[in-house]
Amino acid sequence: MLDNAHIRLTLTRGKKVTSGMSPSFNLYGCTLIVLAEWKPPVYDNDHGIKLVTATTRRNSPNSIDSKIHHNNLINNILAKVEGNLAKADDAIMLDKDGFVSETNATNIFMVKKGMVSTPHADYCLPGITQEQSLILC
Repeated sequence: MLDNAHIRLTLTRGKKVTSGMSPSFNLYGCTLIVLAEWKPPVYDNDHGIKLVTATTRRNSPNSIDSKIHHNNLINNILAKVEGNLAKADDAIMLDKDGFVSETNATNIFMVKKGMVSTPHADYCLPGITQEQSLILC
């Protein structure tokens, strides 16, 4: 893969000796899974994208810490399904109070009067791309 490569890293708690949620059941250490895949561009960056606002809300940081990139993405998947049904490219997710959080798969930015801003990270994953975009702006 020379271009359009995407690497997904997953770190598990390791091999369990029995079923159950307790970390004490994970006796064989962590497992790192590296998945390299070819991923063509998702969006048409030349013409923009169509967005809808999903009724599915972003997980609350009281339930799942939004600053941890985890595999519990059912809300994001449900929002994407809503976007697909509306024939949109992506779905904007709101927090529990109705404020913009992020799309089902990306950070979101707003430009107003020449200033660039992004939602507070309580309800969205603060990422490297988000940080670098703000620095460049």
